[in-house]
Amino acid sequence: MSMPIAFCTVNEQYSILAVQGLQPGVNALVNADGEWQGGYIPANYRRYPFALAKNELQEEELVLCIDTDSSLLVDGNTEEPFLDKNFELSQPVKEITDFIRTVNAAQEASTRTCKILADYGLLKPWKFFFKKGNDLIDIEGLSCVDETALSELSSDAYAELRIAGVIPIIYCQLFSMQKISHIGKLTQDKNKDLMLSKGIEIDLSGLEDEGNISFENI
Repeated sequence: MSMPIAFCTVNEQYSILAVQGLQPGVNALVNADGEWQGGYIPANYRRYPFALAKNELQEEELVLCIDTDSSLLVDGNTEEPFLDKNFELSQPVKEITDFIRTVNAAQEASTRTCKILADYGLLKPWKFFFKKGNDLIDIEGLSCVDETALSELSSDAYAELRIAGVIPIIYCQLFSMQKISHIGKLTQDKNKDLMLSKGIEIDLSGLEDEGNISFENI
């Protein structure tokens, strides 16, 4: 994966996410032509414009939802219709529904993994900042694995984490952190024209210093 992995809290629960930009509302992995530059395509992008939601009346039942504003939907499209001649879901829609079920199950598993990491005290804040003059503008809300806490685990605790199957996630997250420099450089490229027009110079030296990104004179 060409993206750093981090943890964040959603509804008071930790979730795993891929960091795709260093500025709010700006995806550094999408170029000026709207093309994806990230190599691996996150599952939530691949399942779009479909999603599964719980039925408010019967929570055990899932409802297939569609973003009707998506440009991927075309009226009168006969190549990949939603329903077949028997008014049942067509094969492509069945496949995407099965895919979303798999994604949802994986998300539930990742939530359980995050809870285990948090319960063992293995998560700590992972902060980035923009430097504006003498002011530091923090980007907060991200967490990463606490290497110190990991190294101080007892052999029994480490064995428990191994049995729980969370060790691969721990090292995957730690190894992915070095990719933040890639996101920083993509951010630099994405904003290059704007920077030049305003006479702004970006200092990316902080990428190698505890994950802090310094944007000078913005």
